[in-house]
Amino acid sequence: QYVGCFDDLLTAHPQIGEQRSGIFLEHHTPDYLTENQFTDLENYGSLYCTAVASSSSENRYISGGGKSAMTPEEIIRCLGTTKYFVKLGGSRNVWGNAMVEAIATGNLALGDPRMHTHGFLLSPATSIKDFDDLQKRLNTFESMPRIFKQELYRQQMLVNYLCFLRPALDLINARNVKIRQARKP
Repeated sequence: QYVGCFDDLLTAHPQIGEQRSGIFLEHHTPDYLTENQFTDLENYGSLYCTAVASSSSENRYISGGGKSAMTPEEIIRCLGTTKYFVKLGGSRNVWGNAMVEAIATGNLALGDPRMHTHGFLLSPATSIKDFDDLQKRLNTFESMPRIFKQELYRQQMLVNYLCFLRPALDLINARNVKIRQARKP
């Protein structure tokens, strides 16, 4: 099974599909989760997030969307072992670079397409509006691996085309135009 274009480019060698477990949370998402919801998500494996961890026993992360000191290597390593990337909550549109990176490392992304500039990467099967939607989707994907694989493949093909293949072809075409122009008398 193909796990994403980052596997081709990096030495991270992510785990494949069913070998994966856990969720990587977008760094604003912890602001919208209760402690009980965090506990429920741990049923799907380890939780990772770039939000700043809290020393408080009341909250796992400091609110406000601040980012931790995770290195890019640590982020790629964690994304290479998790199965899902989740963006939940918020009232502003996000660009979605983290979602694209998560898909490229083999994660299935779930979120609200209205809150993403790249919302087209989310299908009805991966669209969520609240925590109940998230749990329903996760349970579906866990109990129906064929649907999980289908959605993962769809997202990966879009990301591979839009972020790698199309730009590479555009560069080759631009180079060829320059070569032809340089040959004209």
